[in-house]
Amino acid sequence: MRSAPQLVDDELDHAIDVLLDVDVEVLDGEVLAQLVVSTQRAAARLAAVRAKLLSVWEERRVWASNGARSAAVRLGNDCGLSGESATIELRRARKLASMPHTMAALAAGEISLDHVDLLGRANHRPRQVCFAEFEQLLVDHCTRLRYHDAERMVAYWRQHVDADGADDDAEHLVEQRRASAGRSYDGSVYATATLDPLAGAPSG
Repeated sequence: MRSAPQLVDDELDHAIDVLLDVDVEVLDGEVLAQLVVSTQRAAARLAAVRAKLLSVWEERRVWASNGARSAAVRLGNDCGLSGESATIELRRARKLASMPHTMAALAAGEISLDHVDLLGRANHRPRQVCFAEFEQLLVDHCTRLRYHDAERMVAYWRQHVDADGADDDAEHLVEQRRASAGRSYDGSVYATATLDPLAGAPSG
């Protein structure tokens, strides 16, 4: 009796074989266009499966079972990937593990890996808390916008979040301003102060 993984492998292989056997030269333009889109969507869905598997594979340190130095080395060796490609795959899987709405959209074939990487870059310290709050909204926009427009939208969001963070940091620095004075043993007066960048900037 075949195991569940073997059944999945066989089904995938069969579906791919069917597509490879299609005589694309005789397809009319509309059917060809549909297949181009549907296979891209299927690739996105498979990427979600791949990320899900990789996340657990790395977390459980399955990669270390043969003495490999790292998960990237094992993945590269087993799958014929360059070190860079293996690292990207693993980084993406880690990101998706903390991005449920993005993962769901990828699994549904509603966004591409380019969208995933775009959103992954936005989900970076110190934006992670804010990203979790806005992730669903950002993903929804990505499903409707062309990639270039989605890129601009995410960049706009990042600028606003970063600006808010900068304002918060500046306010914190102002709140931390301190000054004190004292007299030394010889009667000299000394002062110590902590100033925010603007207050402490040289004049002139």
